Amino acid sequence: MSRRLLIALTAVAVVSVAPEHAQALAATDPIRALSLTGMALAADSTHRRTLEVRLAILQALDRQSTNSNERGWLAAGIRDVEARLK
Repeated sequence: MSRRLLIALTAVAVVSVAPEHAQALAATDPIRALSLTGMALAADSTHRRTLEVRLAILQALDRQSTNSNERGWLAAGIRDVEARLK
């Protein structure tokens, strides 16, 4: 199997399972879940379900945050994902 094909198959596998896994993981480790959505979006930046899960995680983190710098970063992430979902 060629390296390129292996990379492509791995990307498809990551994108197909990442949204549901990230959603389940978000309850216990939202930062890791956010990272997982980032990896999946690196493979397919337009995957709608992954973008929806990422948005939900960012919004939950924003609701919980009391740090103004962190909230600014989260707001920027939320705006980015909302724009990509349009």
